[in-house]
Amino acid sequence: MIRQGFVLASLVAFALVFGWPSARTPGQTAKSDGKNAVVPVTVLPIDGLIQKPANLFDLQGKTLRYTPQANGGYKLEMLPTGALVPCQTVLDYRNAEGPALAKSWRAPLSFRFPFGGKQWEAVHINNNGSITFEAGEGQGWTQRQPWPSGGMRSAAAALDARASAGLEKTIAVLWATYDSNAKLGRVFAQSEAERLIVTWNVPRANIGHVVNGPNAFQVRLYRTGVIEMAYSQVKEADGIVGLFTGQAVKGEALDRWEAKDKAPEANVDVASVDVHDAGTNLRFVITMRNDVPAKVLTGMLEYRLMLHSASCEGQVSVTTTDAHHGRSTLGAEPRTAAFIVQGKTVELYVSKVLLGAAKQLSYHGDVIWWGAEGRSARIASPEQRRAVDLAKAATAELDLSKSKGVFSGNVFEVFHYPYVSKSYDVQLRSIYARSPSEDDIALVFTDFRIDDLFGQGGGSNPMNVAIKGIGKAAETPRSPEPLGTKTIQLTAETVWIGSPFFAEAGAHGDRRWGNHGHGVFWCAHECTHRWGMSLRFKNAASGREVWLSDEQGHWLPGLHTPAVHAVSQFYADRPMPEHSPMGGGFWRENKDGTFSKSEHLHAIVPGGYSALDLYVMGLLSPDQVPETFLLQDLKDLGGNRWQAVKVPVKVQDVVAVMGPREPPAAEAMKKYRMAFYLLHDGAAKPDPKMAARATRLSASVVDFFTRATGNRLEIVPSRK
Repeated sequence: MIRQGFVLASLVAFALVFGWPSARTPGQTAKSDGKNAVVPVTVLPIDGLIQKPANLFDLQGKTLRYTPQANGGYKLEMLPTGALVPCQTVLDYRNAEGPALAKSWRAPLSFRFPFGGKQWEAVHINNNGSITFEAGEGQGWTQRQPWPSGGMRSAAAALDARASAGLEKTIAVLWATYDSNAKLGRVFAQSEAERLIVTWNVPRANIGHVVNGPNAFQVRLYRTGVIEMAYSQVKEADGIVGLFTGQAVKGEALDRWEAKDKAPEANVDVASVDVHDAGTNLRFVITMRNDVPAKVLTGMLEYRLMLHSASCEGQVSVTTTDAHHGRSTLGAEPRTAAFIVQGKTVELYVSKVLLGAAKQLSYHGDVIWWGAEGRSARIASPEQRRAVDLAKAATAELDLSKSKGVFSGNVFEVFHYPYVSKSYDVQLRSIYARSPSEDDIALVFTDFRIDDLFGQGGGSNPMNVAIKGIGKAAETPRSPEPLGTKTIQLTAETVWIGSPFFAEAGAHGDRRWGNHGHGVFWCAHECTHRWGMSLRFKNAASGREVWLSDEQGHWLPGLHTPAVHAVSQFYADRPMPEHSPMGGGFWRENKDGTFSKSEHLHAIVPGGYSALDLYVMGLLSPDQVPETFLLQDLKDLGGNRWQAVKVPVKVQDVVAVMGPREPPAAEAMKKYRMAFYLLHDGAAKPDPKMAARATRLSASVVDFFTRATGNRLEIVPSRK
């Protein structure tokens, strides 16, 4: 997964400029050195690829009115005008709080506004087209940010579940990720005695998709609790609209499981599991025979449920270490689960948005104390997966343009492009069921735009071949056999080949790039996640073990990772100092003891692999890896001058901590069979333009692996 920080720093501020007449950088070509064969693109029709047809924005020129009712619900009405009330006060981005993609301002009210069962004296206006109450959107951004693979549906599911769990309350006027550059857009607010008016005139953040223009919409909050949302001009076709009140909706019980035996350990002794229809959510309640501990001193307690439906599969869980944490692998980002822990119960909320039109759900799970042998209690074994009938359950979403009446709980609609699972598990199973192959590397794209905010996705975790000495995950890789293959090792989440990320050429400031440089970077970065990065070394001066990578498998920013074999001349209009596509930097030491880093277009075009990359990939032996350094305690002094403590890093100090790489470079795999897949819905014809783009990208990716590894790694087609 590409780290959000260095991508956003590069991408938010620039627009992709198309029209460079050739995919060639001046004087260079995208042809291979000749060692690697061309990898053809396999175009496949997949029946059922689209799990939810597009639902595009249809509220322009209209106003939604929500009138609160005595039962806590809202009467929904549609007004036939989208006129905006004048609103003059500009909110200054310099005074906004939160990260780049979640800026907000606190706005005191001149009255008490009723929402979600409470009276509020202030609200938070969010740049992303929403109003929140307890805090600005940025405060909880780490819990539900959609980077890198999120779409409108997964973002809405997070809002829905978190509201139902009481973690936040939101009025989504037209939620999306908008630009926070005052030169491009503005947010206005006007507080009056009887109402608060907020107007957004903002374009989308320029990350992953072409920006269609500014969007003008407004919300009016009245003292009476009435909420009006007006849409004057909306250029984009997707977004989230509605109320996430968090008001509980009591539905019927859908399933109950009771434990017959007592577990040997009190902290994993499950009494029962209940499944309830909770309006737009399913509520799972794990009841223990003893109180759930607030923390554990050793290991990790995990209360987990594995869920499976026609449109999603994965797990939601609550883990307990120093505190309680939620995790989810259902659908795309956000990856956190919405939960409540109280007394003997653990409640987990799953938005029905994730389930699509599924009429049945099955689940099983367990409670495990990881790090404590034998301390697990089974809720239901995989062979005894329990089925839940959803046919009579309430629907998750409304059609706001057609719905009338009174509605309780969360009342919303998700506007989105066709929903296709971005899970490589889902897509690869479909591919290999129809067209089996012996792929080592498989990259999967669609030829039509899908519900995807950024045109991005994460790379694969280690699969198939165990490697020692480069991290625990690589020592125990997952088996690929559930995907229908015994060979695959490297892949990435499904993305749309038509995204600007995969354009043949573009510009960043005064720099031009070509040869699909941006897409090559993404492919190389995500594929290389197969090997980590997850190294530690022993600091010779302190004797302490020090990480060289972050939790997402990227080299730390202060690690010097210069390219062994330069490649930028094949992608940019002029060469530049390069560093690893897996992060780190190209650092130079100044005469005054400070450090400066290169302005390489990282995340725009790839750099060549560093020596540490080539070592973990099994392409360099330890004696071939030169010494490098790590800058600790980095402090930005301005003017590209950094203060830091320079710590030498030798591969021998890595081996001292990690152990030797096994298999060693002399025996490591160096020839990989690669396939490019372009999927289209079985009911539609393939797009020849997208097939041509995929073919050219494929050639550039193969060429990159050849050049960036100094011909040490060979790519051959797995399909001919």
